[in-house]
Amino acid sequence: MKKLFIAVALLVSGSAFAQSSKPNVRIDNAGNYVALERSAHMDTATGAFYVSKEGNLYPVYRSRKSGKIYALRISKKGKTYRYYLRPTTVEFDSF
Repeated sequence: MKKLFIAVALLVSGSAFAQSSKPNVRIDNAGNYVALERSAHMDTATGAFYVSKEGNLYPVYRSRKSGKIYALRISKKGKTYRYYLRPTTVEFDSF
């Protein structure tokens, strides 16, 4: 009986969590629900590029939530990774 009660409690709590996520839809002028398209990056592109030691160029983005700067790197297998950068100031000698 105790196991049955625990199983039912887990099923009920699991279904409550499954329904708590918000759907990605909006309502258009006609009253229809339209699915929102999710882009690959919700973060803003800085327009700058990160140059690796090998000479590869990677686009640099600023995170929307934390404001951290990162470069998107792609592995040999095609998986995308965030490579977080630490910006430093560079001083140039004047001529």
